Amino acid sequence: MPKFEIGVPVPTTDAKVEVEVDANDPLRPGRYIFELQVVDDDGNVSAPAQAVVTITDPGPTAVIEAPSEVPFGESFALSGEGSFDVAGGTIREYVWTLVNVER
Repeated sequence: MPKFEIGVPVPTTDAKVEVEVDANDPLRPGRYIFELQVVDDDGNVSAPAQAVVTITDPGPTAVIEAPSEVPFGESFALSGEGSFDVAGGTIREYVWTLVNVER
């Protein structure tokens, strides 16, 4: 399986290549431009064709921790410390909202 590096051609006799992504080091979000040229048995080289593959940013995941019960009149804490961004971004803001009260 070829390892792609910017500007380094990867010659192969296969018409299809797999772009393997390491789960521990995934491709960062962005536009990846791949180019293909083909060479026939006479050594003639085609004009390049390009494909643009966009790796999307899935956005952060909010994780909320809260006690399931609190005695009447007592304060309690909500925590978003377990929230994360799988694309490696930094959580810069936590937006808290009381959505409803059921009695």
